[in-house]
Amino acid sequence: EISLGLVGSEMCIRDSASAGLLSDRDVILAVVKVEEMGLMLWEASDELKADKEVVLAAVAQNGDALAAAAEELKGDREVVLAAVKQTPWALEFVSDDLLADREVLLAAEKAHPQAFREMVSCDEALRGCYERACAAGAGAGAGAGAAAAAMS
Repeated sequence: EISLGLVGSEMCIRDSASAGLLSDRDVILAVVKVEEMGLMLWEASDELKADKEVVLAAVAQNGDALAAAAEELKGDREVVLAAVKQTPWALEFVSDDLLADREVLLAAEKAHPQAFREMVSCDEALRGCYERACAAGAGAGAGAGAAAAAMS
């Protein structure tokens, strides 16, 4: 018998074979799809932390679950976009290549303008990436760079 239950904001998986459940793709996929349970990715096996479908489901619920994902998925555009659309704070865990990616930065800004502006104002490295991305896309259209404009 398997018992899934909430303890505070954490989900507990209780049974005599819980370690096996943390490697069971169907169980972990079902758990991380539950609202606010994306961080259960931390408890999953390394194999599941590298499973794109599982990680996408987790970051859709909690973008910070990107921290638990395998390194290669921190550089996967689809996974990263899903994470930063959920929370711009996921940028902390993004690969260097995608941190400098205009589409990723603008997605984070569009989804959470105020939080993104706060991040850019406090993080010099992020601000530099953002300013370079905006400058590179300056001819691509208006609307890009609200946070950069707010910094001026």
